[in-house]
Amino acid sequence: MSSITAALSSLIQFPSLEKSLLRACVPVLMAGNLSLWMAAGRDLVQQSWTNVTFGAQLCGILSDLSWGGWKMLEFPHMIQQLPELLACDATRGLGLLAALHNARRVKDVPAAWLLRLEEWVLRRFEAWTVTAEKVRCRLD
Repeated sequence: MSSITAALSSLIQFPSLEKSLLRACVPVLMAGNLSLWMAAGRDLVQQSWTNVTFGAQLCGILSDLSWGGWKMLEFPHMIQQLPELLACDATRGLGLLAALHNARRVKDVPAAWLLRLEEWVLRRFEAWTVTAEKVRCRLD
């Protein structure tokens, strides 16, 4: 593990640093080129997902900025980590999924992944009753 990824991995354990880390990671990835993305950039993206909420935030920002390495580096992690994100923070997971869908970033997902997502949605909402509070703020 490179020193960059070791440092990032230790820092994302502190939620108070997330905003600063995002502000540092995004410009580094945006300013880099393909050779940088395939080396240190790949490590940075992979380590960002050790904390799924941090990884989701970085994923969403890079998607919004149309980062050139998104499809190659972020997409596989998003596919793999979204179920965990939905389990620990459904609102953030669905928000990320909606943003990626609107940006047409999830059009090439495997059919099996879509079926698992559909099963999650059906399970999650089968006993859900609509109240003004739930509609306004959460999915519990």
